[in-house]
Amino acid sequence: MNFMKAKPILILSVLSLIMGITSCKKATFLKVDNDTIRTTIRGTEGDIKIETDGRKVEVAHAPQWIKTTVSEDNDTLHYVVELNTDRQLREDSIVLKSSDLTCAILVSQTFKATYIKFSPEEVTIPSKGGSVEVMVETDSEGTISTSDHSTIASVEGKKIIVTLPKNIGTRNNVYSIKVTCDDITEELKVTQGNSKCRACNGTGFSNRVCPECNGVGLHYCCQYTGKAICNVCGGSGITDN
Repeated sequence: MNFMKAKPILILSVLSLIMGITSCKKATFLKVDNDTIRTTIRGTEGDIKIETDGRKVEVAHAPQWIKTTVSEDNDTLHYVVELNTDRQLREDSIVLKSSDLTCAILVSQTFKATYIKFSPEEVTIPSKGGSVEVMVETDSEGTISTSDHSTIASVEGKKIIVTLPKNIGTRNNVYSIKVTCDDITEELKVTQGNSKCRACNGTGFSNRVCPECNGVGLHYCCQYTGKAICNVCGGSGITDN
């Protein structure tokens, strides 16, 4: 037998065996730099670093509402937690696997609103009264409700209808309506113009001399002002503006 010819074959066989053992090497550790994800109803996304001596990392489990991707280098997990439309608390986990080792990342997502926005942001109603529709935007499917001055505001789904009668006073009316969804409350400001006569600035009298008392100021004709009654509002100080 020619041992000189057999030696290279033996060496190749040994190398193949070593490579085979190396390729079948199992992971001895698998860990991440963050094992908990907590997010609001709107969801979130981010990256988690992976440490392992295994050759491949894969996602063994993830709920449908979480999208996951492991990088080609097996050192990063990218996750996307989607909007919570279940109207209940979501709790589950992302499970990573390398060889026989597993590592769990706990995920918790609330279902309650995080904001309330109004369109228009504020309401202005003229002195003669009227109604204005306000659209309510929120990231929750929860019920919209109102308090404080709720007699002037009604709720229809994601819409608030503000209705005011005529303001017969000489001052603006200002209301603050509290709007609530889940645990969030925002205030909707409502302002109504006044009915003050612009001709006399609400005094009921003009700058003309009272023709009855010629400016003397008798009570029965001009209430001691000596001025003529405003011919626009008839002395009431209020008009329909």
